[in-house]
Amino acid sequence: MFAELVGWYTGSERNRRRYPRVKRDFDVEYTLDGSRWDVAQGVDLSGGGMCMISFRTIMQDAFDPKDWEAVIRSITGRNSSSAERFEPIQLTDADVNRLLPADFRENLIRELKSRSRIDPQKPQLAFEYGGLVYEKDRCMHQFTVRSSINHYTGLKKFVTRVLVNDENNEVVFLS
Repeated sequence: MFAELVGWYTGSERNRRRYPRVKRDFDVEYTLDGSRWDVAQGVDLSGGGMCMISFRTIMQDAFDPKDWEAVIRSITGRNSSSAERFEPIQLTDADVNRLLPADFRENLIRELKSRSRIDPQKPQLAFEYGGLVYEKDRCMHQFTVRSSINHYTGLKKFVTRVLVNDENNEVVFLS
């Protein structure tokens, strides 16, 4: 359901991989002997491997499996404290219309109305996409939804965090 959204977020047209390929520049520091460190420029990262540009020849499979597991967890959202993840990206109205299914948006608006977090006459939402995370061993899409409601005391603003299961459209409200 959200395959095109993942591709947009990771910078690839369509990403059907188990571990999405991330095509963004990043700095790499590596060591082959545990004592001398070299620098490189990372260009591609996924659960299946990493591509980087180095000025030295590097042995194949030179990474410690424990380090590689930390990289995998970073990509998939599991135990992300070991490595930095991408920042959430704001979706424009055109992105929302193109990348988010209409039934998902309608269900979200209905739920926000039931929680009195959106103006029922004129619903306006702002979406941020935070990528894929694992919740109870399920791969979920992470969204932050900003909404507001006119109240007699003034405009009340809300931030709602939502996880969506791509396989069965299950929506989990975190806040």
